Amino acid sequence: MQIGHGGMKAQGNNGGRIVHTPDSMTTEQIREVVRAFGEAALRAKKAGFSGVMLHGAHHYLLSQFFYPAYNHRTDCFGGKAENRFRIIAEALYAVKKTCGDDYPVFLKINGDDEVQSEEYHADLVTALKTVEGGLDAVEISGWHSAKRGVPDHPYFIDNIRRLKDEISLPLIEVGGIRSTADMLDALAAGACAVSLSRPLLCEPDFPEKIRTGEENVVSICRGCGFCYKPLDRDTCVRCPLAGKIL
Repeated sequence: MQIGHGGMKAQGNNGGRIVHTPDSMTTEQIREVVRAFGEAALRAKKAGFSGVMLHGAHHYLLSQFFYPAYNHRTDCFGGKAENRFRIIAEALYAVKKTCGDDYPVFLKINGDDEVQSEEYHADLVTALKTVEGGLDAVEISGWHSAKRGVPDHPYFIDNIRRLKDEISLPLIEVGGIRSTADMLDALAAGACAVSLSRPLLCEPDFPEKIRTGEENVVSICRGCGFCYKPLDRDTCVRCPLAGKIL
């Protein structure tokens, strides 16, 4: 189960409640959010989920805290990389406290900033090193997270190649994976696993095809972006290719 907080993206979508951002939150509000992550994870565990992933990417609240452009705090939750990452680390340990040290916790985080700066990369390495003893794996996404069209390679594989030599955490590759060859490339680059999203919307049995297929199985997903549109109430699907074989 992936759990997260909308942050600024909750504007207009949260029933008129207060919209939290790093700069607007009090210390107690931050602590409340941290506690809420632990409580949400416990509900997931009781519901039968075998682990949780903290969503620290894509400019949701945890991601905002880590980007200096959105976090101008001068207390222990702002400034240097470790401080901007602190809310994520505290959420991680809140989950471990409520669910047990043996309950798997992953983190999804952007592996770059808008301009792929060296400063962001160095901050990311510094931050991830602080949770190497508690986090079970980290999924590397990116600032530009949802490209359209059929990708010619996994989106963030270059970040995986760099990070594998700089941190000891297991790395998960996500984004742009449409074939067996993509998966093998990700593993060769240093990933321990891959994540799938859009291909599963149009082809739920894609993993089974990979498992039983021959050399290179390719998804029918074309990255058209239709799945970002509202649900079709008549067909109950968000993908025009769902159920089709091209």
